[in-house]
Amino acid sequence: MTPAEQKEFDELLKLSKEIRKENESLKTTISESNDGTSEVIGDKTLTWNLGLTNLEKIATNAANALSETYNILGKTSGEAFGQLDELGTSLQQNFGASKARLDEFRFSIAETSPELVKMGLSEKDAVTNFASIAKSLGTAASIGNEAIIEMSAAAQLTGQDVGTLSANFREVGVSIYDVGDQMKEVANYAKSVGLSVNAVSAGVVSNLGKMNLYNFEGGIKGLTSMAGQAARLGISMESVFRTTENLMDPDKAITMSAALQRLGVTSSALLDPLKAMDLAQNDPAALQNEMVNISKEFTKFNKESGQMEIMPGAKRRLREVADAMGMTAEDLAKMSINAADFDRKMSQIEFPELAKDPKTKEMIASMAQLKDGKATINVKNEQTGIVELKQVDQLTSKDIDSLKNSQDDSSKSIEQLAIDQLSELEQIKNYNAALIESAKFGRATVPALSKLFYGLKGIEKSVASNTSNAVTTEGVRGTVGSIAQPIEDAAVGLLKGDAAALTKAGTDLVVNIKNLTEDALGGLVKVSGNVIEDTKNILIENYGKNSETKSTSDVNMKLDVNVNGGTNMTKEEIHNIVLEMFKDTKVKSELMNGSNYAPVATVGAKNQ
Repeated sequence: MTPAEQKEFDELLKLSKEIRKENESLKTTISESNDGTSEVIGDKTLTWNLGLTNLEKIATNAANALSETYNILGKTSGEAFGQLDELGTSLQQNFGASKARLDEFRFSIAETSPELVKMGLSEKDAVTNFASIAKSLGTAASIGNEAIIEMSAAAQLTGQDVGTLSANFREVGVSIYDVGDQMKEVANYAKSVGLSVNAVSAGVVSNLGKMNLYNFEGGIKGLTSMAGQAARLGISMESVFRTTENLMDPDKAITMSAALQRLGVTSSALLDPLKAMDLAQNDPAALQNEMVNISKEFTKFNKESGQMEIMPGAKRRLREVADAMGMTAEDLAKMSINAADFDRKMSQIEFPELAKDPKTKEMIASMAQLKDGKATINVKNEQTGIVELKQVDQLTSKDIDSLKNSQDDSSKSIEQLAIDQLSELEQIKNYNAALIESAKFGRATVPALSKLFYGLKGIEKSVASNTSNAVTTEGVRGTVGSIAQPIEDAAVGLLKGDAAALTKAGTDLVVNIKNLTEDALGGLVKVSGNVIEDTKNILIENYGKNSETKSTSDVNMKLDVNVNGGTNMTKEEIHNIVLEMFKDTKVKSELMNGSNYAPVATVGAKNQ
């Protein structure tokens, strides 16, 4: 770390300690009553139990986060590098991509992880979401960090799967870079009319493909409006689109219109086959609205029970109308009850200013619930801070402004909307975790340090792979056999009293051990030579220009062979031999042959 960076972190740590100290001081000066709260009016002290334990915990967490960040920036440990390599390799496996794309994947994970952590996700979610988007696109796509973050935020906010979002929007020609903005509009619309974001989003995403078959006014906005009405009234959009598809057939359109006329239905469009076909083709949302209006004919308000119900004499006719429109009786009955319930709540909102603001009126009606036949809604009293249950016809202008403000998130980004779904304590925890994540992966993606770390790992891998390749199952079987067979022959000769066989077995054992020793030494020299060549290539690739100069160094090694029923070379022995090899001055010189300068690791900048 530079002196300036260290000074900045020291100041932050000092500040966090001062916060904790102030907190302790506050605890000793505030007097609390036996039940933990007290209130005195006038010139006396006003004291409240402010949740000092939580304040202390928050300050401690912040101090720990800063301390951990400081440690990460000062560490030489390869933990972060290893984790990033593991995650990048996991993503590579999901793609079936070559090792050449590992750097792209590592940097993508490092850049997106801190932002996802703020939303309550993890670095593994960065891998999962990246892979899901690519799988839905069906290509080894190069996906920008912005798209991964926004798609992840949209999924968190709306409860939809990342892969489903990208695949379904792709069907209608929407780029993955625009999905976040589109879902933000869906979420803001749902909030503005008092509906569940998840319910409206599910209706939009699952029916995006219908935009290729029908025309919606305003495109996705028209589909969103239709999904909003369906969510509010408990309508199955599938059944509405089934009716829409039937009306694309002139014969079925004529049959439906005739049946509805015979049943005495009142409708401005569905009784005319041509108008019905036009709505089906060009405005499914308006067609759905016509179906909703028809459904209202079957309900009435029961004053005794204080709720809407299907009129007893209309239940058979409801079945016939449902059949004519291609719906189930259950779907039409549910639509009828919910539509009438919503209309009753709307009729009780009498605030004059709302006559020019239908969306706010719709929001209040969607959020309100009937109680004893009266529409009621929870409103926060700005003076007392207490949430009160009010009848909608008693709302004040301040109440309405408060309700509108509580639902208005239009100025926030999709990422911030996703973060807002979390509690305050969760947000604080995630922001602290994101700080650590940024420090950890920021350091692990410094080009000079990455080059050094992965270069050293390459040398380590060379030792492991060359040693592993030198030891085969067949070779081990032959080695053990060459020792075991003479011993077995000696035992048989001894039992039979065959002196010649016994002598021959002893001679064979000595010769075989000598041969194994020579073979082991030769194999070790070959392994060492391969490691030297690999190391040289790694260093030249990372720090210098390629050279045609070949290594001619002689490596002198002392090898101890332990024979105890066979030849055994331990990992420590191999390790020591390799270390001795690197101590040789001629080897060192040859390793750097072809390089104009020695590798220098600098934090925060490339080597010059």
